[in-house]
Amino acid sequence: MQKERRSIRHWTKQELEVFLECVKTFGNDFHSYTTRLARSYSQIKSHYHNWRKTLTEEEKADLPQSGPGGRHKKYRNRVHNDSAEKLETIRGSFEESASKKLEVRECMSLVIQNYKSMQ
Repeated sequence: MQKERRSIRHWTKQELEVFLECVKTFGNDFHSYTTRLARSYSQIKSHYHNWRKTLTEEEKADLPQSGPGGRHKKYRNRVHNDSAEKLETIRGSFEESASKKLEVRECMSLVIQNYKSMQ
């Protein structure tokens, strides 16, 4: 049996424009590209590396890089930043709730004092 050959779907001008925007925005975080392009991760990664071969050294130097570790380092930084923001939010809500608890305690003590004075 002979396998069927898949037809090659060339990149359209519109896809190439979106691809270049993604390169500027995401660097080599190819998973992020899949949210904007109707292409698979492997298609995008392959196209990126083939496209990069056509660039001069100066053009390559201007490209955003995510550094060693690629996506994982970016993801780790993003998670760290998100965690820091969440921690600040939790601290703020904790401080608010602590002050509310204090207000409630003060109100309760006033209610208890009033109740005792009524007896």
